[in-house]
Amino acid sequence: MKPNCVRKLREYCSNCDHSGEFDVVIRPTTIKFRGESYHVTEEFVVCSHCKSEFDSFKIKTDPLVQVFRKYREKHGLLHSEEIRAIRELYGITQKELAAILGFGPITISRYENGSLQDKAHDTLLRLIQDPRNLLQLLKSGRAGEKVMSKKKQTEVIAKAQQLLSEKRQKAMAQKWCAPSKALKREQPAPGAALAVRSKKWAEQPMTPGVAMNAVPLAA
Repeated sequence: MKPNCVRKLREYCSNCDHSGEFDVVIRPTTIKFRGESYHVTEEFVVCSHCKSEFDSFKIKTDPLVQVFRKYREKHGLLHSEEIRAIRELYGITQKELAAILGFGPITISRYENGSLQDKAHDTLLRLIQDPRNLLQLLKSGRAGEKVMSKKKQTEVIAKAQQLLSEKRQKAMAQKWCAPSKALKREQPAPGAALAVRSKKWAEQPMTPGVAMNAVPLAA
């Protein structure tokens, strides 16, 4: 497929020592990662003078980040924005979350910016989605104590307890609402019982003379 020009970018070409407004083009490419092939796109600069292709730090898109996203989807790993959402749920910093889980100080920062986590780290991150597991780590007195003050630990524990309480209340409300919904579904439609009785009466065999006695004839 022919590359498509998506925008212009002022750059310098070291190949021909020419600078100016160059085309930024995008084209499909295939990258192999951990024995699997992933179809993604790449952007690069094309010199208008010598037609050479080169990368630029001004281009923010990274084909490898696309590969990681596709890999996460295929293998059921948390996405970068989901990891960020877990951290923000409890109001803690990247370094604090890393310390709580026993990761390196910049590990969470790397994950939130697109780096791929391994399965073991992904499992730990999923576990603390449940406030009970985070509370267990914090109350042990070891998690995050090197980077979190006592005040901050108290605040995070309070937040986790609040989330746990809300979770329990929601579960209780769903439990109480479920039987009433079931009963509502079982209730017959208005007039249904009367219609059934009328049908049964109509299907009964008539004894001679009964029909005339049922409704008096006018004189």
